[in-house]
Amino acid sequence: GLLSSVEAYALGSIPLGAAVALAVIVAIVFQPLKRWIQNSMNRYFYRETYDYQRTVGEASQRLNAILDLQSLLDYIAEVIEKTLKVEMVAVYMRDDSQQAFTPRVLKRAGEWAQSTSAPVISGTSPIVAFFGREKRSLVTDDAGRDSKNLFLASAVEELRAVGAEIAFPFIQDHVVSGILVIGAKLSGDPYFAEDIDLLSTLSNQAGISVKNAQLYREVTLANEYIENILATMESGVIAVNSDRRITLCNRVAERMTGSAGDLRLLPVAHLPGPLANPLDATLADGQPRLQVEIILPDASGRLIPMACSTSALRDAAGNILGVVAVFSD
Repeated sequence: GLLSSVEAYALGSIPLGAAVALAVIVAIVFQPLKRWIQNSMNRYFYRETYDYQRTVGEASQRLNAILDLQSLLDYIAEVIEKTLKVEMVAVYMRDDSQQAFTPRVLKRAGEWAQSTSAPVISGTSPIVAFFGREKRSLVTDDAGRDSKNLFLASAVEELRAVGAEIAFPFIQDHVVSGILVIGAKLSGDPYFAEDIDLLSTLSNQAGISVKNAQLYREVTLANEYIENILATMESGVIAVNSDRRITLCNRVAERMTGSAGDLRLLPVAHLPGPLANPLDATLADGQPRLQVEIILPDASGRLIPMACSTSALRDAAGNILGVVAVFSD
């Protein structure tokens, strides 16, 4: 048999040609055996149960606390990878400049970890069209259950092309803003109903958190823009809210009022009277004060004549939210 042939070659009693043929046979037999052993080991090591409620609760708490978009996407991918033990997790976000969805996070496990890139998903692709119309999860097994649905079949084919078995959309204002794609389980098990339910819950929570992170980023950029404008102005600018607390001021305002530091969050009463009075007056009646002459002392105590204008800040309904004052030497 095979064993006796191997022993014979070891003793030098068979020719080289027979030995080569024997090596080929061993290699052919060994590869399927290796794959079978690997798959069996994967099923043993990676088939673990998880606590649904605890996973959702902890993830929800963390997602609500993360405001940085990239950190948020990294976290949701990490939770899915560790909970379900999957080959791959990728998060795509809409990139209007490219009219496509580009990968922002890509995590691969084991032998798949060497691949560090993911394909871009076109904004007009079948997957995006499917999510735009159905707004639900996409599973590769769906195509087998509805083989006549060509719309679904095209989306599933593209899902397989990006190396995934299941995907979920992030929906913002009825528009697809991101896509969460997930590969097969390392255990080789299919995605059960509880798995899909867990992933759907996580993706919905992530979608809300992504929107909050994007809004936070927009507000941060807007504040930075305003700060840059205020830093270049030669006039002092101070804004107060309806609670009579300073919410905004530039460096010129700090210098012209003789302040030793940041005035923000301090009460209006902290300002010199000639500047606080028109702010209080406009906050009380909503009427602007234009080019009012005031006198403020400088750091040395010298009185400096200035022109000050105030204007009420209102919401869409006309309610007074605060007052802004602009003054200059």
